[in-house]
Amino acid sequence: MSRTHPAARRVAPVLVLVLAVALRAAFLTVGCLLLWAALPTALGWTPSTVVSDSMRPAVAAGDVVVAMPVPPDEVRRGQVVLVVRPDDEGYLLHRVHDTPRGRLELKGDANPTPDGHLVDRADVHGIGVLRVPVVGLPVVWSRNRDTAALGVAGIGVVLGALGVLRTRRYLATDGAAVQHTADADTGNGRSGRRGAARTTIVLLAVVTTAAVVAVLGLVPRAGAAWSGATGNAGSSLATSRYGCMDGSADDAHIRFGYNDPTGTSEPNRGSGPPGVLSGGVARSAGSCADSPHVILDGLTGRIRADAAMNAPSAFTVETWFRTTTAGGMLVGFGSTRDARSGSHDRHLYIGTDGRLVFGVWANGAARTATTPGTVTDGRWHHAVGTMSPTEGLRLHLDGTLVGTNTNTVTQQWTGYWRIGWESLSSWPAAPSDEHYAGALDETRVYLRALTAQEVQAHHDAGR
Repeated sequence: MSRTHPAARRVAPVLVLVLAVALRAAFLTVGCLLLWAALPTALGWTPSTVVSDSMRPAVAAGDVVVAMPVPPDEVRRGQVVLVVRPDDEGYLLHRVHDTPRGRLELKGDANPTPDGHLVDRADVHGIGVLRVPVVGLPVVWSRNRDTAALGVAGIGVVLGALGVLRTRRYLATDGAAVQHTADADTGNGRSGRRGAARTTIVLLAVVTTAAVVAVLGLVPRAGAAWSGATGNAGSSLATSRYGCMDGSADDAHIRFGYNDPTGTSEPNRGSGPPGVLSGGVARSAGSCADSPHVILDGLTGRIRADAAMNAPSAFTVETWFRTTTAGGMLVGFGSTRDARSGSHDRHLYIGTDGRLVFGVWANGAARTATTPGTVTDGRWHHAVGTMSPTEGLRLHLDGTLVGTNTNTVTQQWTGYWRIGWESLSSWPAAPSDEHYAGALDETRVYLRALTAQEVQAHHDAGR
């Protein structure tokens, strides 16, 4: 029978002891951090988990930020504030960049430009006063559907707990290596094991309690985690949004990002009305690596702005699209809410020849600009059409000007912005069924003509 070398018998318990101390310290540290992040709720403060890097280096994804309520008139430039989003879709966490006309202009520390919307002081929910690092990473992984990271973390917690139990049991029973044999004669071995068990139970209870308190304190209050990313306008606290894809809101009238995972109402990050989705529109989930978008079935799928407006003389229509089907409306303007419109133009659509068309109806005919090639290759494309009373029509594809028309005349009436379907009667290469079949993302309408530099910047920013 083999015998363990005496030196090994002396070293092994020391290594086990070091491991046990390290595991206990890790568990206690995590538990204390979780409690530290959650307990301020008792004071009426708001902790929330950050899943964005738009505030680096001050705040990183996975940190928990605690906001303390303050009177509106005490908010100062340079403070990090938690505010109600201008579109009422959760909260924003950014720094006060300026205070024009008594309102607040916010900016993420890692963002190149300020946010597009000014914020009223009354909408400030609190100022950031405490940052607890990394404890919110599981929330980040969950929102990004990173099951691998969640699985590894869960296995690590289980193995760590088992490690605490096993190492304590080993140290409590190996009296020859760690304790004097006389301890066993006096009963200290049994009392040591009981003490170890009590310590382990207390340790695990602290961690479990901290986790429960943290979840109750961090999630329900805000409804979810922060989202947003470098280069984006804001961090969103609504569970249904992927703010990391939102980009700068600037002065868009309509800004549909299609970031909600469910629902038939589409929030508008621009200044205009929200959107309404029909039953033929399916939402496609995504993350900060692959932006969420919508898929229209080509049969009944359509989206409309939920309020009428006067047709603008200068405007821009913009969207990302992906399709393999020729024919279908991307964005247009019509005189009715849901039916085919008698008056309709300002269209951006794909003709039956697979080419992209943009135009207006003027002097009894369609005045259009068209791409030289087809766009039905199944890849994402960025389409922008601009109309200016001085420069006429300009059509951009993937950041490049590809078509123009010198027409500067437009018709005037009241109507609705329509997406995915509208009448194309009498327009060139018009399909028999104008429903678009394919994916859409980041659909926008501006009440001015974007410059070529702005179009290029939007394309470079991506979806």
